[in-house]
Amino acid sequence: MTAAAVDPSREFGGVFYFHYGSQLYRNQNASITLLEEANLTSPVGVTPQVVEVASDIRNATSVFGSIWVGTVAWVTQPLVQSTSIQGPVVFAVWLSSDDSAPSFSGVGAGIAILNQQNETVGDYDYTYSYAEGSILTPTPKEYDFTVDWNRHVDTDQRLVFAVGVGSTMEGWRMKVYYGAAEYPSHTQLPISMLVIPEFTQPIMLLTVVCAIVVTFGAAQRESNRYGDESQCSGASLNVK
Repeated sequence: MTAAAVDPSREFGGVFYFHYGSQLYRNQNASITLLEEANLTSPVGVTPQVVEVASDIRNATSVFGSIWVGTVAWVTQPLVQSTSIQGPVVFAVWLSSDDSAPSFSGVGAGIAILNQQNETVGDYDYTYSYAEGSILTPTPKEYDFTVDWNRHVDTDQRLVFAVGVGSTMEGWRMKVYYGAAEYPSHTQLPISMLVIPEFTQPIMLLTVVCAIVVTFGAAQRESNRYGDESQCSGASLNVK
């Protein structure tokens, strides 16, 4: 990519900040939220947007007990040019939880690709951390996640950035802060990308939402031992 190839109506960069353009989907118990958009504009506002995510979808039974999960995700604009992304994808997100501490809890972040039919291409790649009690502080704090990625993204495909929570306590809630200068939650890609600044087609919610929610669990290794359950038909879950 060269500067000469950049159309002035398009944007170029490698840091996608989370903003609130519209709410594409949010279910009743706040365990799944899909927002537009993640874009290349650094937030300048003072007051952050806050989205609350409830770990209210039963993921599986683990050695820690039943695991409940929830997630919020931001969708980018379509890419102008195809590109290969190789290297670390770094998430910096501001999170908190003032709920009572569960036995165990976890948080994570992941990235996926949407094709022109708004279907996920392959699986989410993600990373997470978990701990005894509450992994989150009661006041906003920046949490960093790094996903090693090696994927090819075609022209007109989109990226989806998701932040997930898992807990042994049904309904345990996480708050995500974004869209303000003090809370610039974002994803840093290892390469600059050309994108179209506005959406050109609607998101097919069911496919995206199912792919997002089954990605995040409190853990991963126990998935081969215990039966998985999901509210999205045909989805496979990862739990630890």
